[in-house]
Amino acid sequence: MAANNKGRRVLPLVATALLALAIWYGTQRDPAGPADISGWDGEGLLAVFIDVGQGACVLVGDGDDWLLVDAGPPEAGDDVVAELRRRGVDSLSIVVATHPHSDHIGGLPDVLASFAVDALYMPRAVHDTPTFDALMDAIEEKDIDIHAPRPGQTAALAGMRARFLHPPEDARYSDYNEYSVVVRVESEWGDLLITGDMTDDVERDLLGEGFPLTADILQVPHHGSDTSSSAAFLEAVYPRYAVVQCGLDNSYGHPHTRVLARLEKLSVQLFRTDRDGTVVFTLTDDGIGVSAGR
Repeated sequence: MAANNKGRRVLPLVATALLALAIWYGTQRDPAGPADISGWDGEGLLAVFIDVGQGACVLVGDGDDWLLVDAGPPEAGDDVVAELRRRGVDSLSIVVATHPHSDHIGGLPDVLASFAVDALYMPRAVHDTPTFDALMDAIEEKDIDIHAPRPGQTAALAGMRARFLHPPEDARYSDYNEYSVVVRVESEWGDLLITGDMTDDVERDLLGEGFPLTADILQVPHHGSDTSSSAAFLEAVYPRYAVVQCGLDNSYGHPHTRVLARLEKLSVQLFRTDRDGTVVFTLTDDGIGVSAGR
């Protein structure tokens, strides 16, 4: 009888623990419906990893100043514009085109045509493609100032600071991915590291330069390709959260199982736009909240 009574006492405790776990998980991710900003009162920062399929697009801002990094492939342009408007964006303080591959810059002409842009940062890398030509035409049409970021250069925005870490202004690479602009978004509520398609060679350069790399939220480089996300780099960043931006059932095998294993080893909470949809982080005095579109 004593054993049975003990079992009866344990079961309610287990049920209570499971309920608490379910409530906690629900506060971390909302898989029902589109990702939104419910519960965010405009204090702190909003960081939106927009689902653009096989591509990348990140929006960060405080409601007044907005930073947009990339805008996915050309077919994602209209969706990115709609997402920005849904977030209350009416102008962009800074736009970053990390490198001239179409899955990163293809949607930018639609964005530039739809919003006023104060400054655009991009590397000194010219790509002879219709997508790159369309971007340059859109920049010329709106007469937007182009800046080549320098390592260590910062741009102050309301509530945050963008610190550029890569590439060197005079860099010459045979691989366009190595031109990727790497930007660390810094704020009192937390930091993000946005990496484009940088390679492990760039990771080694960053580690050698001694720039601050730690971040609460990491955009996993190159959509989770095994050409990036070395163990040494991930340990230096040591993120609490990471987002892989990739397309569902993509032909590249992104994200790679070895990259996933490295992130798991560090107990990083991982989100993937191919499975989770658009991922939204709120960075406030109460900590970091996150919701996902699926």
